[in-house]
Parts: sequence; C-alpha cells; structure tokens
Amino acid sequence: MQKVLDFTDFKAGNNYADFNSSTDKVAGYGIAALVAGGVAAKMGFFAKLFALLLAFKKALNSGVIAIGVGIKKFLGMKKKAAATKTAE
Repeated sequence: MQKVLDFTDFKAGNNYADFNSSTDKVAGYGIAALVAGGVAAKMGFFAKLFALLLAFKKALNSGVIAIGVGIKKFLGMKKKAAATKTAE
C-alpha cells in the first residue's frame, strides 16, 4: 500500500488526513449501494434491449424467412439446371 500512496499526489486540502467532520460531507451510501446501483443499471439495459427485440420481432422473423426463401430458390435453380443438362 505504501507504493500506491507514494505515487498518488493529491492537491493540498484534499488528502484523507485533511478531513474535517464539521465542514466536509460524507456520502450516505456505501459500497453495497454502488454495486446494487450498477446491477440495476445493467438490468435496465437488458430489459430495454429485450423490449426492443420484442418490438422488432415481426421484422426479424420476416427477414429470416426471406433469407430462407432466397437460399431455397438459389439451391433449387442449381438442381433444375443440373436436371435440364442431364435431360438433353
């Protein structure tokens, strides 16, 4: 820890030793509140992402179906072309 303290440089009046309980404010939350807040923020992000995916579900399904039909047509053309060449 001493190595960490040696390379840190605080402005005058901002050191830990300069704390004055009568004038300085103490945060009303602890590390548990910070962790819980981070988890809640991430859950909010994933909830919004899930809602967005639900909103675009029809568009995504239509796109997947269109790609599938395109692949089927592409592969079907090769089969028809091969069948035509063998019939000649």
